Amino acid sequence: MKFVMVPGGRQGGWAFDPVAAELHRNGHHVEAVTLSGLEPDGPADADRPPNPDTHIDQVTEIIDHSDATPAALCGHSYGGMVIAGVADRLSHRLHHLVFIDAYVPHHGDSCRSLTSNTFREPFITGARPDGRWVTAPPRTRPPAPDPTP
Repeated sequence: MKFVMVPGGRQGGWAFDPVAAELHRNGHHVEAVTLSGLEPDGPADADRPPNPDTHIDQVTEIIDHSDATPAALCGHSYGGMVIAGVADRLSHRLHHLVFIDAYVPHHGDSCRSLTSNTFREPFITGARPDGRWVTAPPRTRPPAPDPTP
């Protein structure tokens, strides 16, 4: 089975490294996605900020260009918004839809409507004047696993 793993808005595909390694050991294929604009070095095109539609398109393309079926689409946190949008487009290609401590939107929901004040306030205060970007707290990579048993 192919697993497509979509992280939250402050992480990249590396967040799934330990899970991906375990799935690989069990014979599965894993594609852990770093959503556009969330690359460690910043977005590729600072004048065209990504948005949920961009992220849904990105993950849809990954699944569309894969020969593997069935597929399990997994999303963490904000990734739940993305996988819900992908599932609307590609439900016939998905065997499992897994929300990992994630937003589970219904029609008309947004991150703003689903999140708590604790998270909503930094989004508001971190918004740039153009309204197209939100400054997120710094992202950190998890420490590398200890190679000694």
